[in-house]
Amino acid sequence: MFKPMSLPKKSIFYLTIVLFVVLFMEFFSYIAMSYLENKRVVYRPFRDFSEIEYNEYLNRREQLLGWPVLNLFGMPYDGNFDLSGSRLMPAFPDPDKSPPCVSLYGDSYTYGAVVADEDSWGNILSTLLNCRVSNFGFIGYGTDQEYIRFFKNINDKAPVVILGYLSENILRNVNQYRPLLYCNVVNERFALKPRFIINKNGELDLVPLLKPGYQDFLRMVESPEKYLKDEYFIPEGLAGIYKKKPPYIVSLFKVLSGNFHLKAKFFGIPWYAGFYDKKHPSGALEVTFAIMKQFHKDATNAHKRFIVLIIPTVLDLEYYNKYKKWPYINLKKMLSAEQIEFIDAGPAVAGYLKDRKPQELYWQRFHFNKEGEKVLAEIVYVYLKGKQVVARE
Repeated sequence: MFKPMSLPKKSIFYLTIVLFVVLFMEFFSYIAMSYLENKRVVYRPFRDFSEIEYNEYLNRREQLLGWPVLNLFGMPYDGNFDLSGSRLMPAFPDPDKSPPCVSLYGDSYTYGAVVADEDSWGNILSTLLNCRVSNFGFIGYGTDQEYIRFFKNINDKAPVVILGYLSENILRNVNQYRPLLYCNVVNERFALKPRFIINKNGELDLVPLLKPGYQDFLRMVESPEKYLKDEYFIPEGLAGIYKKKPPYIVSLFKVLSGNFHLKAKFFGIPWYAGFYDKKHPSGALEVTFAIMKQFHKDATNAHKRFIVLIIPTVLDLEYYNKYKKWPYINLKKMLSAEQIEFIDAGPAVAGYLKDRKPQELYWQRFHFNKEGEKVLAEIVYVYLKGKQVVARE
């Protein structure tokens, strides 16, 4: 005959079950957080570097922009740049013998990261225009770094300046430490950058590049919020960036409920789309537009024609195919209202693709492949020719 358990035994039994469930959930949460960490959604502080490595980085980095290293601009480096600091332009290789008609600023999409020099859209554009195009784009730049580079670039003699703006760049303009935005990329573990903020008078203020000592950098990596006061992507902040730490159940809940990556995934939009909302807490749209406005002003004062080239990602094209609108529409409206000239390459790329999948123009869904570079060059060429921006042909 079954003998009922006593109250103390019942309590121990149920307590054991609860403890087992909690431990199982904690273990599951640890596994889930590890997975998200590997997917670059959860922030993992980098600790595997020496003081010698860090000091070498400080000594070699570009002191205003953060990267690349000091000896990259203004002299040949690894066969990729000419004496003006431009990417090599095989169509017009000597900047002294061939004064540029156009100069380009931007990130890796402007640079043409995965193609050879002759296949970059800047070089193809140079061939189409029959004049030198200087390509001052560089991998990983935000609009802020691109503007600073232009402002400091005494080698830029071109009468026309094109700012290549990848739609994803809006995120970089509210970021100071790249591993917080693109979590856990090993070769970017030291990647600090400047950024701009808008002061009480509505003007741009530069938050300069930090130069912490080794011990301070280690502490910053562990607790970015204590050092990066103008970083939107700080752990435990509004962006929903978190570290893997116990209790893992709580950490996982915070990530799933607040991370901007996962929210965008849930709603089926590009991960940066929300930042184009005028009321987004990051103020990214306001800052991005203010940088472009200042860029335009400085270029105009230097008697240069300034044009923004909006470059679409695969996600932009997929979003357009689904919703028949572009994530960056608010930026276009602001540029139009301020009468800042721009080329939106999105519609032209979509028209070229017709029924083809967007990724067919991209390398592994990131960066244009050779066909994509050619398409972008032709889009810009048709615009410049139609507007009679460049006369030399």
